Amino acid sequence: MLPPMRRLIVVLFASSAALACSFDAIGNGPAPVSGPDDDTTTGGSTSTTTTGDPPVPTSTDVYETTTTSPATSLTDTSSGTTGPVDPVDPGTSSEGSGDSSEGSSSTGGPPPGCGNSVVEGDEMCDDGNDIDTDACTSACKSAACGDGFVQAGVEECDDANTSEADGCTNACLLPTCSDAAKNGGETDTDCGGGMCPKCGLAQACSNGNDCESGLCDANMCALPKHCMDVESKGLPTGKYTIDPDGSGAGAPFEVWCEQDFAGGGWTLVLKVDGRTQTFEYDMPIWTDPMPYMADPDLDRTETKLQSFSTVGVGEVLVGMEAPIENGGPLMLEYIQFSLMSPAPSLASIFMAGAYVATNNPFTDWQKLVPNPSLQSNCRRQGFNPQADGNPAGNTRVRIGIIGNENNGMNACTSHNSFIGVGASMEGDNCAPNYTTTTGNGAVCNSDPGDVDTTGFAVVYVR
Repeated sequence: MLPPMRRLIVVLFASSAALACSFDAIGNGPAPVSGPDDDTTTGGSTSTTTTGDPPVPTSTDVYETTTTSPATSLTDTSSGTTGPVDPVDPGTSSEGSGDSSEGSSSTGGPPPGCGNSVVEGDEMCDDGNDIDTDACTSACKSAACGDGFVQAGVEECDDANTSEADGCTNACLLPTCSDAAKNGGETDTDCGGGMCPKCGLAQACSNGNDCESGLCDANMCALPKHCMDVESKGLPTGKYTIDPDGSGAGAPFEVWCEQDFAGGGWTLVLKVDGRTQTFEYDMPIWTDPMPYMADPDLDRTETKLQSFSTVGVGEVLVGMEAPIENGGPLMLEYIQFSLMSPAPSLASIFMAGAYVATNNPFTDWQKLVPNPSLQSNCRRQGFNPQADGNPAGNTRVRIGIIGNENNGMNACTSHNSFIGVGASMEGDNCAPNYTTTTGNGAVCNSDPGDVDTTGFAVVYVR
């Protein structure tokens, strides 16, 4: 064993040698350590020859002296135990681990998940693409009506809701007028809205154009009770179906509505041809509430519509064509007058048989016919005007004005002239006789002379 001083020198020498250690030119290991006491160095081993002094330890002895120590112990924090820990291999660090999905090799195939063409987990399908209009959506769900994607070649639309009231049905089809659903702008099921047929009675509507009846009342298709209802909706002159008693027993029927004269709202009740005796004063047609030859068109066909006995009357409009044309539209001149007390119908006035006076200027009546003529005295106008004393032996008229040539006490006893609708054949006891029942008939010193002008009349009420 070396003395303490020699032992200190050896330790200092070994430390100095360790610091000076280097690799050889080719990196094969530590170069031989040389010192003042080294005599010979051969290959990779060292031998020392000394003279006089005790031998100095070789470099191997130095390493053995300075590096021998107990194994290092570390604490395993995961297990709570202490013991040797193996060195970490840099090639197997977790940061570069092949188990990491982020750092996986591209040569290992796509990871599990939607879009890898493999149906896995809760996937319904996986076609390996992100197209939403084929049979498998980008969410790997089978295409279905209501998923919000329009499947090409199968669906026409898909709005992802269950409402039939929009632009796509629950079958993912575009609305039609025969799909038994209210959709696509329809006002009721398969009707209205401008694209589908018009709606029937009691079906929903937004305006009269949605309805077969032409009338939308409180957003429901309804039949007008008269032409005033039609006028209130701003509808034009024409033919309409009306139902005066609404939900009553009376059946609806067609009439002509005049909307262009005097504010409109006029309901046609009569068409009278003065060349016939159909509407001669004494004919029962005036007091019979039943319709006659019901023809609602505005033409030259005689008729009495159901409106004659079912539509209330406060005003009357008479249109007269004289002389009667052979064709084309009716060429009418009008007179309008009001009743002092409204009546349930025009029929009710004639059924009562009483004279109901009006007070229009004579010039209003004159406008109905060309070259008008009428006796000058006791002119009476309105409904059922007739002579005093012996009315059946003198001129009478259902709607119109009559005149007499006498004055004084006999001024109103023997009328022989009229302008109006539905005149009697009696009373023309002065030659030549008039023959017309509607128009202008005047004999016996009429002013300006005798006339026999046949006319065709239309009568409206409102």
